[in-house]
Amino acid sequence: MNSYANYIETIIEHEPENKLLEASALYSQSFSTIPEMTYYKTLERMCKKGILVHLTKGLYYRPKNTRFGTVPISEKDIVDHYIKDNQGIKMDPVKRTR
Repeated sequence: MNSYANYIETIIEHEPENKLLEASALYSQSFSTIPEMTYYKTLERMCKKGILVHLTKGLYYRPKNTRFGTVPISEKDIVDHYIKDNQGIKMDPVKRTR
């Protein structure tokens, strides 16, 4: 099982810094031969080590580290991810109670 984790870490560490990674798409593309539970547990451990940052459900990025500290991903990159292909974001209206 450790070799699975090493393989996952090696592939993800070759991804560009501050690029959003969709966990499910990355799994289908590169890790479909690895048990899914192992894959997601490895992502969780990578977040605890600081190799990955968990942004929201199923969305991660590899932070850019400089001598001044960690550079977070830009808000523009996050918004662009959600509005690519003119799909937009579906939001439920908020019910107001008085």
